[in-house]
Amino acid sequence: KTRTIEARDVGWSVLDVAVSRAGDALVYSSWNENLHLVRLGTPGDCGHVPLPLAPDDIQFCIFSVAFSADDKELLGGANDGCIYIYDRGSDQRTNQILAHRADVNTVCFVDDNTNVLASGADDGIVKVWDRRSLRESDPQPVGQFCGHSVGLVYITS
Repeated sequence: KTRTIEARDVGWSVLDVAVSRAGDALVYSSWNENLHLVRLGTPGDCGHVPLPLAPDDIQFCIFSVAFSADDKELLGGANDGCIYIYDRGSDQRTNQILAHRADVNTVCFVDDNTNVLASGADDGIVKVWDRRSLRESDPQPVGQFCGHSVGLVYITS
């Protein structure tokens, strides 16, 4: 079965799309203060729901978005150098982690328990984060992979 989903509030282009493991939702990002969640089982308007992320009035976008293995959280990498975590159950952003000094182009959950994250950016560095030891006020990666001569656009575990 095929359905057409019309993206909303798109600034310039849709930048990334992720589908939940359950297959019941997708999320897309753009130059916009929100991610957009689409409930795939909802007829008609497809159940579009904006998920606010932007920290303040800045030109903002999420370049990369991923669902957690249990579909309960969304992970995003943004143009402000931050990683954002959005909790679908509480319907709010739960973390903003200053991860890089450049655009964060790619993010992923490294493991199924969602504690370990990875991010890659225009600074050419892949950083690994462990949420069990992460302090939002002073974020420190547990590992780094350096040496890329250009920015990273995709990582996966």
